[in-house]
Amino acid sequence: GAMAYVVGASVTAVNVSIENTTAESGSGVYSSESHISLEHGAPLCGKSGALAWLAMVQGVVRGTVCVGEGSGVYATAGRTGVSGSVVESNLGLDISTNRPSRGGGVALRVGGTAVLLRTEVLANRAYSGGGLFVGGSAAMWLYGVKVEECAADALGGGSLVVELAELHAWSSVWGRNVAGDMGGAVAATDNAYTSLTSGSLLTSNLCPTGSGGALGISATRPTAFIASAASHNVAAVGGAV
Repeated sequence: GAMAYVVGASVTAVNVSIENTTAESGSGVYSSESHISLEHGAPLCGKSGALAWLAMVQGVVRGTVCVGEGSGVYATAGRTGVSGSVVESNLGLDISTNRPSRGGGVALRVGGTAVLLRTEVLANRAYSGGGLFVGGSAAMWLYGVKVEECAADALGGGSLVVELAELHAWSSVWGRNVAGDMGGAVAATDNAYTSLTSGSLLTSNLCPTGSGGALGISATRPTAFIASAASHNVAAVGGAV
């Protein structure tokens, strides 16, 4: 983690931003079963007992590098809230050829839950899930979120949802994201569930050598795309889906 490692405590940090840090996971913020509050750009990372609560309000996580998952923010087995924040230009590096990086911006794992509200996830990169990664049985909710100019070598330039995880988005935008294999904006595999509704927009995303310029879906559960739009997306197969 970036600036602090907290065990068995509740912490609130105020008026600090986090930039240009390096760690194996959660280079910017690491939260696992902890209670941490981050306000106005305060960086913390924590691990403690029982249930976690990580809140970041008007924060900035920028220019971090990790080997593994969640270069900007990494959360597991607890509750995470990010509001009015910017997660930008974070990079995930592969541990090895068998353990590629996932979630350049934000990674949510195990049974964690996360809510992102009016937050910008910009220009992050990883092997898969360039902007957002949701795995295990975790669930992520997006309200008015922008995921733009993120990139993945393989799956999900903007976002990747795998295993039993869920991604629910309202009035959110994926724009100008790029993936190599599938899902320029969003990719869903395994038994993942994805719901994009209420005016969400997928625009100008690319998967130039793969499938699904906007959405790449190989999950067994259904994907909901309701009262939303996909435009100007490009792929070798399936420009939109």
